[in-house]
Amino acid sequence: LLYCLCQTRTLRKLEGIFVGGPRRNDSVSEFLTRASARAILAPMSSHEREMLRPIPIGIDDFRTLREKNFEYVDKTNLITGLIDRENIKVMLLPRPRRFGKTLNMSMLKWFFEKRDEDVWHLFEGLHVARAGEKYRAHFQKYPVIFISLKETKASNFAGCYGKAKQNIQTLYDAHRSVLEGALSSSAASQYRAILEGTANQAEYELALKHLSQWLHQVHGVRPIVIIDEYDAGIHAAHTNKFYKEAIDFFGSFFLAGLKDNEHLERAVMTGILRVSQESIFSDLNNIGVYSILDEEFNTCFGFTEAEVSGLLEKAGLADLMRAVRSYYDGYEFGGVEIYNPWSILSFLARGSRQLVPHWAGTSSNALI
Repeated sequence: LLYCLCQTRTLRKLEGIFVGGPRRNDSVSEFLTRASARAILAPMSSHEREMLRPIPIGIDDFRTLREKNFEYVDKTNLITGLIDRENIKVMLLPRPRRFGKTLNMSMLKWFFEKRDEDVWHLFEGLHVARAGEKYRAHFQKYPVIFISLKETKASNFAGCYGKAKQNIQTLYDAHRSVLEGALSSSAASQYRAILEGTANQAEYELALKHLSQWLHQVHGVRPIVIIDEYDAGIHAAHTNKFYKEAIDFFGSFFLAGLKDNEHLERAVMTGILRVSQESIFSDLNNIGVYSILDEEFNTCFGFTEAEVSGLLEKAGLADLMRAVRSYYDGYEFGGVEIYNPWSILSFLARGSRQLVPHWAGTSSNALI
């Protein structure tokens, strides 16, 4: 290539080279010179550039996202970070809304959950797959208790409690194939009462503790508990004036399942805010809280500037980086600038160069 460049006298001459095959009476060296110039001067085509895969909007299941080959910004450093902090039994990761909390919790479930099917293909090429055997040793090792409380929002305690009961019933049903026929008669009676909706409030408050105990007994391995949007019902309770009832119920549910539970391996909780130490966590003193002020896990939720730049490059919109920064960059997590992923992905999904707000209308600010 250098030889070809040396054969030309000016870049202007190169720019005027015919784009096509050999001219009549061309020598081989003259044709190769023109071909090399075309490679230098022509912009990279969309076929040569790494293409942006389909943008996932509203997809919170990690397996679906990976198997359908949607665009994914690697956040599996959350897995390695969790494994590295084995001294923290219960971890709370409060983050703003629309920052990928549910997808990350789904990712943890697919990595840690014990199952017959090997799903390592979901993690191939990602950070955790390159991190070494220390982390691979935890893959599909544990029973996982995954519950989302995002649907417990209601205008009164009866509605909130009713939705929580439905979530717990769904959770119990997910483990039916393992637990049915494997429990003692008294435990089986308690299990059926939850499934059938006939249990009293005290039994629902102990549901997380009982399920972890039963799964530990059946599998011989302590389960990992993942609780997504733990505070959704509590926020609604504060707004609608039934806060004490909600705190009493959810506080008892979390306390029984997460404090001094010998059947618990680890627990991870996400939510919008950290509820005050004097209320729900007053008795839960074994929890490690990693907020947006902490350096730990600061890049596990949301997109860094480098990640946004890479997405724009794939989409052929690298020239819009400055405008995107001024429009969508508004957070700093533990000293790192972080972009709201919902805004970035919604912008890319539109397929337009026009920048419009995406995040502001996605939820209520009643709590504020």
